[in-house]
Amino acid sequence: MRDLIVASGCSFTDEKFRAASVPKDFPEHLRGGWKMWPEVFKDSLSKADNYKYELINTAVSGVGLEYAFDSLIELFHTNKDRLKVMLWGGTDWLRVPHFTRHKHGWGNIRYFQDDANVHIPKEWEEKDNVQKGAQLTIHVNNTSPWQKLADGKVKVKLAKELKKYSDDFVEKIKSQENFGPYLLEVARDLKDINKFHHIVKRCMNRILTLKELCEKEGITFIYMTLLPPLYTGAPMTTVGGLEYAINQEKEIKIISDASIESFKKMCDSKNIWGFDNKSLRVAIRTWSQFNMHDLISSNTEHFNWDGHPNEQGQRKLGNQVFDLYNEIVKGDESYSINHASLKRRWKMSKGFGKK
Repeated sequence: MRDLIVASGCSFTDEKFRAASVPKDFPEHLRGGWKMWPEVFKDSLSKADNYKYELINTAVSGVGLEYAFDSLIELFHTNKDRLKVMLWGGTDWLRVPHFTRHKHGWGNIRYFQDDANVHIPKEWEEKDNVQKGAQLTIHVNNTSPWQKLADGKVKVKLAKELKKYSDDFVEKIKSQENFGPYLLEVARDLKDINKFHHIVKRCMNRILTLKELCEKEGITFIYMTLLPPLYTGAPMTTVGGLEYAINQEKEIKIISDASIESFKKMCDSKNIWGFDNKSLRVAIRTWSQFNMHDLISSNTEHFNWDGHPNEQGQRKLGNQVFDLYNEIVKGDESYSINHASLKRRWKMSKGFGKK
């Protein structure tokens, strides 16, 4: 009996998620505690099939693609006879795992972006001769998802709160002992485009491998692109890393150059939402970009900088995944979430399809 749904991913999917990118006085009931999208999906499917399905959700805030792949492949191995649906909340491909520190061994090379919101801990600077000031750049206004604030006192207050949050985040990174310098090595290594392509190709092939394994066993597989795979807001020249920011066009070129065959498979699959080459456009679409009003940061009464889905956003995401499931299983495009509400907005990269 196929009575099991499994899910994995990062904070967008984690059942224990609590918003951290908020001021101290942010209301507790707005931080989290609501149903996450895999549970919303499970409830919808249970109601439609008149059967109570079980859900196993292994998502953990802060993790990357490798954690999700490892946990889902293990669930596939131990439960493939029971599995009905596998849900993968696509996260950032630049998150780096530690081999043994499963709970705290995750970092992101974006820590090293020029003018990033966090600075490099001083001991790293001394050890690795990194020349970077401790100045914190705070984008309080005119930066999505920030609202345009007219009250100067509110801006000052939020700026102080954000600085404290960023400083606390640095302390958390430092507590991971020598993992920080390893992240720095990775950030520098990715300046070599061949190494970068190797990592990107491996990420795509892991997604495609699970998809194909599920198809062979009659399991419905869905991958949702919830965060940009490679996007960076700035280059990493200060630490000798990437000399360019990865915008949406650059992201498409890097991924398609890494493996045009794998990229086309991703784009052509209904099971992989967010990769699209239909009509005359190619796009990598993240859920958040089309649902800005359903994020915690959209709260106009309690200003904050948390870009995770709020309760309404999680419910909306779960319902959209259920619609996509029906499109895949029943071939009913009236359920599709790929039309008017989620228009393709980016033109094809000039480098798409070229080697």
